[in-house]
Amino acid sequence: MRLTDHSSMGDALWFEVGEDLGRFSINEFCLITGMKCVGSTHLPLVESRLITRYFSTVRGVSREHLELHLSNAANLDNDDDAVKLSLLYLTFSIPLSNA
Repeated sequence: MRLTDHSSMGDALWFEVGEDLGRFSINEFCLITGMKCVGSTHLPLVESRLITRYFSTVRGVSREHLELHLSNAANLDNDDDAVKLSLLYLTFSIPLSNA
């Protein structure tokens, strides 16, 4: 089996298996993964209130920035922000715990 160049035949990967050609496109990917692969792929960019409120002075949000804001919980606007920042902190921390 080898990958062949059939770029003129659309957006798919084409494989040569013996004398036959096999195709792997978004349709096959959707069938295998069970994911919904239709609709618009262009999502509108919206400004995040949390980023604007708590992280507007930094280029990116790091674990250290989250720890700083969570340690000063009195400076958070409301409980909802505290919960969201805590969930974000857990998202950062759990994968990094094995590093």
